[in-house]
Amino acid sequence: MGGKGNENGAGWYIEENQLYTKMFTCECPMLEKAALLQSLTWCHCTAGYNKKLFELVFEIPVYVEILQSIRQGFDFCLLRVTFSKD
Repeated sequence: MGGKGNENGAGWYIEENQLYTKMFTCECPMLEKAALLQSLTWCHCTAGYNKKLFELVFEIPVYVEILQSIRQGFDFCLLRVTFSKD
């Protein structure tokens, strides 16, 4: 892993020139009491939040991809942030 997370390993890191966001709790307040979901639809809210955050910080367009979600039974959520080359 090319970066630092907190003591649990959550946080941001860079691997093979890609930025990743790793979270051990669901960041979506609308899913606080939800069980497992068949769809990633609600997780796109978290992806959109991360997109806006990184576009504001880096001042360039980014694409955020949901790689895995706690709501689909994984131990953590993992998002990949790709920076536009335009």
